[in-house]
Amino acid sequence: MSSAEGHATEDQGVDAWRVEAFVASLTAAAPSTVTAYRGDLEAFVRWCDPLGTTGPAGVDRMVLRRWLGHLTSHGYARRTIARKASSVRRYFGWLCRSGLLAVDPTVGLSAPGGDGRLPKVLTPEDLDVLLDHPPASSDDDPVVRCRDNAVLELLYGAGLRVAELCGLDLGDVNAGQRASDGDGKRQQAASGPAGGTSA
Repeated sequence: MSSAEGHATEDQGVDAWRVEAFVASLTAAAPSTVTAYRGDLEAFVRWCDPLGTTGPAGVDRMVLRRWLGHLTSHGYARRTIARKASSVRRYFGWLCRSGLLAVDPTVGLSAPGGDGRLPKVLTPEDLDVLLDHPPASSDDDPVVRCRDNAVLELLYGAGLRVAELCGLDLGDVNAGQRASDGDGKRQQAASGPAGGTSA
């Protein structure tokens, strides 16, 4: 078989799963979520290939249970397995809603939940050290120090996630109102106060 034929066969196999069409349907998801879904589904399709499962119609509850067992036996963390299972559930739900599959094999599928870790809350002393006495910049550049102070105040004062902070443009910061607008999870607007240095 020629290289071109091999690529054509591979493309047809991937197309049978309609992963790209599913990914294109995730219009309200954050880019990092879309990337995670694509990666999880492509890994699932690769795992199914040696079983002779050439498309979603060949996936049943037994295949899914074997896949979850495979993830567990290969040392994946519970949170990772839960995320991968969620990706596959959403994918099969989309196939059924789109009329591409009659029965959703993931209905009632149980996967280990995440470990439910809550973020560590800073003590008032930790916060004082972080905001009032931050570690010195390596080059002691006053512009860099001002930037670092603004970053710390936005992360804490406005409650932004790091990804939201990195996505801010100058137009997102309203110095007059001392507020910032970022894009939260699922592209929801996240707005919060911008304190002294950050404003």
